Amino acid sequence: MELPLEYSSKELTYVADLLKGYGTFYVPDIDEYFYHNIMKINDAPHALDQFIQRYNNGEIKCPYKYEDYINNDDMQATVKGMGMDPDSFYLLVMFCYDFSYITCKQASMTIIPQKEIEKLIMLMPDDKVSKMELTIKTEKGCKTIKDSLTVWQILNCLKEKFGDNIGKTQKSYPLKLEDAQYVLHKYQESNSVLIWYFATYMNEFFRLNPKFHGKSKKGETVSYNKRLLISRLVYYTKMSTNKSFLYSPETLNGYLKQYKNKPIRENNLSSYD
Repeated sequence: MELPLEYSSKELTYVADLLKGYGTFYVPDIDEYFYHNIMKINDAPHALDQFIQRYNNGEIKCPYKYEDYINNDDMQATVKGMGMDPDSFYLLVMFCYDFSYITCKQASMTIIPQKEIEKLIMLMPDDKVSKMELTIKTEKGCKTIKDSLTVWQILNCLKEKFGDNIGKTQKSYPLKLEDAQYVLHKYQESNSVLIWYFATYMNEFFRLNPKFHGKSKKGETVSYNKRLLISRLVYYTKMSTNKSFLYSPETLNGYLKQYKNKPIRENNLSSYD
């Protein structure tokens, strides 16, 4: 593979296909086009540029190195037999791994729309002694805080953090950095969810590119099962050390079934925003 990668590198075709997804849609109010893809990345060209920089700078920490991949005869027989370019496919694997890892294992930025914060701050009384209650509901349960001073302190913290922007005009769509406050927090998923993300993105690539398939010949031992190929990549990238991923897609199928109703979380980190 010719390095460093450039935006025009032909080896980036498969990554670009996944990022383009279903194509673009136009938002006339702001005269901009956005991409409709499974990763929920609106600016696909920018994301591709970010991937190029991360790959060239050695920032993608995948254990499955190019030399290991290109020298794996079984892997190469499968990839080539399905009509795919080996270098382009490797970069696709690196992108899916990197994007999945960042989504699952690193801090994320949560958008806090200004109007919602304003509604809370406007409820704040003029003094600490007024009667106040605050009820919070989450998936873990419900809690009502009846201590007025505690509620006042919470509201006061919000006012100190966000109060300067009260009353400023907010655009309704799309939400950009200048239109909202952002909070950085840790959000880590399990390895099983990481595998699900990776497999989901790889499956989506094959769904978008049905032309890539292979047909076994009589006496040939090469597998062209796409799900088994993805399963083997889970093992080679060390997302799992379970060797069952090497021999059958059944373990991976179990992960996909387990999380089939899980929504794909938007990744709004600077790495691929």
